[in-house]
Amino acid sequence: MYPAKVWEKISPRLFTTFWSLASSDIILPTGRYHAEIEKIEGLIKQVNDNDELAQRRKDKQVEQHKELIGRLREELVTQEHNHKLVLARLEAEKDTWFTSRTAATSKVDAIMQFLQVCIIQRSMFTLAMLFTALSLWSCVTRSRLLTSPLLST
Repeated sequence: MYPAKVWEKISPRLFTTFWSLASSDIILPTGRYHAEIEKIEGLIKQVNDNDELAQRRKDKQVEQHKELIGRLREELVTQEHNHKLVLARLEAEKDTWFTSRTAATSKVDAIMQFLQVCIIQRSMFTLAMLFTALSLWSCVTRSRLLTSPLLST
């Protein structure tokens, strides 16, 4: 798919990891979940305060809202679990992202190669893919925090 010189700077594992992750694997929108739950709790309060609704209808609407809150909380737990697994995977893989030959070549060349075969390629598809690419670039720059060898800054 790519010439051998590409793999002298970045590893196939980094390439595969980059292309297999989605922005939802990297960015956990807990604030958005909590905001949505608060919004629905506000709707429950409005329903309960509405004296014009029959009690049976109030109960039905409140139950629907509570079910939605429950589903959102479950989804958040699932997302948090997935996020932790992804971060653990990245931590475990970080030492393999850049080949030992990267140290012999320029680190700037390795970053440029990564930008060319990953970030730019992924961002060319759609705006959503651009957002994902930028999210994943953020993840790779986080690798500095993960102290990825061969690519210190």
